[in-house]
Amino acid sequence: MNTPSLKYFKFRDYTCEHDDFSDIDFDFDYNGYSFYSDDMPKLEEMEVDSTYLDTEKFVSLITYVMRLSLCLPDQAEKALYREGIVLSQLRHLKLCSCTINWSKLLVLFLKDSPNLQELVVHLTNALYREGIVLSQLRHLKLCSCTINWSKLLVLFLKDSPNLQELVVHLTNDHTDICEDPPVCWENQLNCVPGCLLSSLGTFKWIGIYGSQKELDLVKFVLRNACCLKTATILFRSWDSALEEDELEMVMQDLSLSSRGSKDVKLVFVLSI
Repeated sequence: MNTPSLKYFKFRDYTCEHDDFSDIDFDFDYNGYSFYSDDMPKLEEMEVDSTYLDTEKFVSLITYVMRLSLCLPDQAEKALYREGIVLSQLRHLKLCSCTINWSKLLVLFLKDSPNLQELVVHLTNALYREGIVLSQLRHLKLCSCTINWSKLLVLFLKDSPNLQELVVHLTNDHTDICEDPPVCWENQLNCVPGCLLSSLGTFKWIGIYGSQKELDLVKFVLRNACCLKTATILFRSWDSALEEDELEMVMQDLSLSSRGSKDVKLVFVLSI
């Protein structure tokens, strides 16, 4: 497909939507799609949800893209590309996968996207090594669907000195993955991350259960975020760990907790 003027492209495998596709005749090679074989120099935004994508060929042709949404559910061992490809135009990145080795691709994108400003993460068991500085990252949205999500949060806070907005959320389609996601916060931080002291202005937690460890994390942010303007806590009322009277006590406790910023506005929301 020759599309030199294409600016937006969205692709999803037909096979991803069918449990039984044995009677479907596919006329393309699963080992690598040919539709992106030509250069697309004007492409600005791309969304891909694919099982059979050749990641290296794909990445080498999206160096101009500013916004990228990528999900490769069955490609853990192949969802990599060679080092040295610089995605200098990439500003907004959304990663989603259910594969253990997905963190390797995350590391590559973090290393090769020097101007990344917004990151939305839906990952399973994904961590990366310390030392990658995300100096341009301003907005982070992290799904709390797995056991290690808070460890990943610690890494992002440490490595994002200019982070301005932090959103922790649990999407409706991820609630069955971990019905009571634990927060492993203890002993993860030996000092307060720089972004809390100097830049974080917005904090949102969407889908909190109300466990003590979750509340401790909220208090940590409130206590140390010196520039915080708004903090929004949305409780999962339909399956919360708290009864109604306990929930009132929790909200009162958080309201009276220590604040690093005197200007912060704390908002509580009960989801229905």
